[in-house]
Amino acid sequence: MKTKGLEVNFSELKDKIKDREILISVIGLGYVGLTISELLLNKGFKVLGYDVSTERINYLKKGKSYLVDIDDDVIKKYIGKQFFPTNSVKDLVKSDVYIVSVPTPLNEGDKPELKFILKAIRDIRKSLDKDGKLIIFESTLPPGTTQELIYPKLKKGGKKFYLCFSPERINPGSHYPVNTIPKIMSGIDEESLAIGIYFYSSIFEKIIPVSSTKVAEYIKILENSYRFINISFINEFAKLTSLDNVDIFEVIEGAKTKPYGFTPFYPNWGVGGDCIPTVPMFLVDRGEKYGLRVSSIEYSDLINKSMPHYWFNKVKKYIKKNVLILGITYKKDVNDLRNSQPLKFMELLIDNGVDASYYDPFIEMIEIKGKKLKSIKPTKNNLKKFDLIVIGTDHSDIPYYDLLNLKKYILDPFGRLPKSKYIISF
Repeated sequence: MKTKGLEVNFSELKDKIKDREILISVIGLGYVGLTISELLLNKGFKVLGYDVSTERINYLKKGKSYLVDIDDDVIKKYIGKQFFPTNSVKDLVKSDVYIVSVPTPLNEGDKPELKFILKAIRDIRKSLDKDGKLIIFESTLPPGTTQELIYPKLKKGGKKFYLCFSPERINPGSHYPVNTIPKIMSGIDEESLAIGIYFYSSIFEKIIPVSSTKVAEYIKILENSYRFINISFINEFAKLTSLDNVDIFEVIEGAKTKPYGFTPFYPNWGVGGDCIPTVPMFLVDRGEKYGLRVSSIEYSDLINKSMPHYWFNKVKKYIKKNVLILGITYKKDVNDLRNSQPLKFMELLIDNGVDASYYDPFIEMIEIKGKKLKSIKPTKNNLKKFDLIVIGTDHSDIPYYDLLNLKKYILDPFGRLPKSKYIISF
């Protein structure tokens, strides 16, 4: 497939990219969108940041970041000069390039929810006032979505455009330089792929082109499913070693000594966040289209969802009334509660009549089960009030070894603390 009649636009767009004369709309300013915006700004591009959240836009306009991975100073440096946050869809028409990073969650039936993708398509289609604009989807997509859904719907607008899919590989909280992670790039046709590579080469060190958008979609799903299955498996494995009074962490350390054929995964609460618990279910949905049951994903999902219940059953005999959870985000050193397993554990406690409190340096206040709770600092006096202390998220600033002097029962799914009669783990 070729995008005919765009030769002039192709050359013009390349020149504008080279000279930093384009305006780029980043649609969706979550972890992916705001991080990509920072990369673009650092390379001298002008960015129109669009998000439906008025709260996010107001934060940015005040020169403040809502992500732990991006400092306020970054926003202050570019706001009003190169960076223009907005929640007005009418502003999108000004752009030459559109980068879409809206969420693709699961609905109540564990099917891909594409309402945010569909809105982005409608918004972009209305903004295509001329031929030759570049559109890149970074959102994780079910296989076939770019070719079978996005392209036909955009085409209805009557304008010619370049369309790419490049799956995000951002890992919140890791501080791994995003621009050094090899970037998968695919296009709906040869010209789209070429201009997509040219554009992203200006911000990423290495581009990996693939033959189709469907291949790129499957790459992202494979990456997430690999982690999902292995983390679920190691949690199931750890349950068995625990019954046999064998330390799972010692087992893993021993297995790691093999120089090939083994990649270590570690048990804890299971998986959370936006991608790993949800994206593998795209495979289940796609398999149903062909009458194929993807049992490995289905079973891994059951294991993952069971982990808060597993830990509750393990500690309930130690609970009289009060429990403190240290860390409620889905992973360490981030302020993200999406699909948080410790938070689900906290909900389970409350459902069973337990007075549950929390400390989290990244979450000042939450509303849970109709109650507003504030983060409680883990001072010695505060810690003494609780029957059970739970390490929910292994944040860097949790005073792990101070807990040992309390002579209180501690749930430690991460194997952080030395074994004792007070430590509950696998």
